[in-house]
Parts: sequence; C-alpha cells; structure tokens
Amino acid sequence: MEKDTEGMFNLVGDPDDPELEEENIPDKDDLVDVGGRKFSKEDVEIAHEALEKVKEVGEKVGKVVTPVNVVIASIFMAFLLFTSFAIVFWVIPRDAVSVDTVYMQSGPGHVVMVELHNYGTQPITDLTLTISFSDVNGEILNSTTFRRSEIPSHTSIAGDDLELLVGGATVWANYNISIELEYSYNGDEMSEEWVHYVGDWSSEYFTDKAERHWF
Repeated sequence: MEKDTEGMFNLVGDPDDPELEEENIPDKDDLVDVGGRKFSKEDVEIAHEALEKVKEVGEKVGKVVTPVNVVIASIFMAFLLFTSFAIVFWVIPRDAVSVDTVYMQSGPGHVVMVELHNYGTQPITDLTLTISFSDVNGEILNSTTFRRSEIPSHTSIAGDDLELLVGGATVWANYNISIELEYSYNGDEMSEEWVHYVGDWSSEYFTDKAERHWF
C-alpha cells in the first residue's frame, strides 16, 4: 500500500474519534520567494496590506507633524517654562537672601565690598549684616555693621555702608572675612554666617546664599 505523503492530512474532531482532514498545501506556483524564503501568496498579500496601512499612518502623521507645527509647539513649551519660572520668581511666597562679597588688595591694605540681595517675593525685616576682617589668629583688624528695618522683595543694596577698608595690614599674609547675617521673615528669625579665607590672590569673589524658606 502506498503511504500518504507526510503532512498532507491533519487530525480533527473528537480526540476519541478523530478524523483525517486533507491539508491545503499550496502548489509551488503559489509560493513566492522573499529573501530566499518561500511564502504563500496569501501571506505576502497580508504583509503587503499591513505595509500599506503603516504607510497611510505615516503619511497622516507627516501631515500633522510639519515644521510649522514643530515651531509652534517649541514656542508654546518655551512660554510654559517662562510662565512657570515667573510664577516661582514673582508670585510664590518665599525668601531668597544672597550676599556677594568682593575682596581686593589695595596698596598697603585691603578692601571688602558687599552687596546684599533679597531675591524673594516677600520683604525681610530687622536685618543686621556684620562684616569682619581678621588675621589667621582670630584678631579682628576691622569690622562694620549694616542695619535696615526692612528690605523689599527683589531688591539689592550696596554702597559705602557695605564696604570695609583695612589699612596697614600686609598683603603678604592670609586673612579671614566673616559675614554674619540676621533678619526676620514672616515673624521668624533667621541667621547665617560665612567665613572666607583670603590672601592667596589679589582679588577674590564669593556668593553666599541663605537657606530658602517657602510660604
């Protein structure tokens, strides 16, 4: 008896009473060679339809994502970022006190210039700022104290009252500049102190930021 060709029939139906069903095997003429592999024309047509749908979606996306739309979206995002920054900088209650200090060697002495900034959205009150210039042994060579009852928000202060001149001290030694800051914010007393070691360079610049308090 001639054997059936393997793979030409499939078992179908109830496992206890199976039946043979002839498998539909495409003719060689119905197979398409794609990259060295054989596929049925039906599979190739399905793949082609899928590619056409992908192409249609790509064309629709291309119509939506245009250079003009990209520019508009970029401008919109920049506007959102700017608005967020403006809200934080101008609206949300906070204190943001910073002190800039410039040290310079001048002739037979030293100069210390300080600028005080209230970058916060609320005023600060009862402010006291003390600048001290001392040698490495702790001896204070000169100091000055600046007081102000209130500093409005987004305000910077500089001038003669925040300058310290130290004459007669050699420029060949090292020194310490001490900045002591005290102020009130929303009824709470704040204090900060910073010490900077100077003398290695003829001029130096420092920025100190007090701890920020929100609301």
